Amino acid sequence: MDPTPSPSPAESHPSPPPPSPYVPPGRGNQPEPSPEEARETVEQERDAGRGPRQPSKVEEALRRLEDRALAAWDRSMDCVRERPLESVTMAAATGYFWNILPKCSLLSTAAKLCAALTPPALVTLGVCAMSEKLQQCRENHRRRRAMNDPANTAPAFPPPGFPGAVEGL
Repeated sequence: MDPTPSPSPAESHPSPPPPSPYVPPGRGNQPEPSPEEARETVEQERDAGRGPRQPSKVEEALRRLEDRALAAWDRSMDCVRERPLESVTMAAATGYFWNILPKCSLLSTAAKLCAALTPPALVTLGVCAMSEKLQQCRENHRRRRAMNDPANTAPAFPPPGFPGAVEGL
C-alpha cells in the first residue's frame, strides 16, 4: 500500500495561469476612452496631414436626414406643448384603432399575396435568365462561325513569292 493519498482529478490537472491584461503600447494605466474620444482620435489619425476632410455624399445625406428628423421632432413637441388635450386625444385614438385592427388578417392577406405572386415572379426571372443565356449562345455561335469562315482567314506570312519566303512548307 502506498502511504500517500492519490491526487484527486482536480489536483492532477493544474489550472492555467490567468491571462495577462493587455495594455496597448503608450497607454499605461490610462482608463478606456469614451466612444466620442475614440471617434475623435480615429478621425484625427485619419485626417492627419491631409487638411480638412470633405464629407462624402452618404455622410451629407445622413446629416440632412438627421436634421430633418430633429426638426420634425421639434415641431411635434411644439404642437404637443401648444395643444396638449388634442395631442393626447389623437394619441389615444391612434392606439385604439391600432389595437382593434385585425393584424392577423392583414398578415395572412400579405402572406397570401406573396404566395400568389411568387410563382409568376420566379417564372419571369427564369425567362430573363434563359434569354440572357440564349443571347450569349448566339454571340458565341457567331464568333465561332466567323473564325471558321475561310474568307476571314489571315493570309500566310510572308506571302508566297515574297523574298525570304520558304517555298514548299
